Amino acid sequence: MKTIPQIRKRLTEIAGEITALAEETKRRPAIRRARANQAPITSIVRRQVRALVKQYPDMPMREIGRRVGIDQGRVSEIVHGFRDKR
Repeated sequence: MKTIPQIRKRLTEIAGEITALAEETKRRPAIRRARANQAPITSIVRRQVRALVKQYPDMPMREIGRRVGIDQGRVSEIVHGFRDKR
């Protein structure tokens, strides 16, 4: 049978192992690996996108983006209001 000091020592060892394992599960900080390729979205670009969407509602976002010079993801953000505050 183990003594209380032996049990305390073992519990401390286990706690240390658990703490070390918990530290391993933490995420690394987000680091931008690639340089941003696109210029910031200006109010002029937002207006152009909205005008094209209004004039050609069936035009694919990829085509709208190609005409304005941005990718389709940015077109989608503008159309759905995510780029209004910038």
